[in-house]
Amino acid sequence: LLDVLTEMGRADLAYTIMIQRDFPSFGYMIESGATTIWETWLGDASHSHPMFGSVCQWMYQSLGGISPDEKNPGFKRSIIHPHPIKSLEFANTSYPSAYGDIETHWKWEGDNYYLNLTVPPNTSALVYVLADDSEKITEGDKSIDKSPFIQFQKMDGQNAVFEVQSGSYSFKSKD
Repeated sequence: LLDVLTEMGRADLAYTIMIQRDFPSFGYMIESGATTIWETWLGDASHSHPMFGSVCQWMYQSLGGISPDEKNPGFKRSIIHPHPIKSLEFANTSYPSAYGDIETHWKWEGDNYYLNLTVPPNTSALVYVLADDSEKITEGDKSIDKSPFIQFQKMDGQNAVFEVQSGSYSFKSKD
């Protein structure tokens, strides 16, 4: 459910289902004494599903934006595609890959969106930065064109997509 809502552009609704405590939600299950996810929202079927397996995966991959690239297994190349939610001020995520920690931190300051990330040594990442125009994005307060480690790939919906080499980056997108 969380992945489908996010893919349909409704990460905000997925987040609401995550944090609310009334029916239907994961919080409702917890409030009702659940230690596993129920097969149905009503709890009238199986109760033997891992409680936070899919929920944690959604937080890492959708909120934090850290995903493996299926064409480059083992996080040799990662995909950084956070789905920032306006009602959530920030998200910090870290994943301990075999190459080192992959880290993301995004936040809102007014209409400005900031994405800081760390890509481990000897790896690369495909990074999605929320923006309606790649010209509105800076890295370390400098034009993207100035960095030999960042290559613009394309616009994809509401994101500018960049290929980056290992290192730490501070992207800013102005509205």
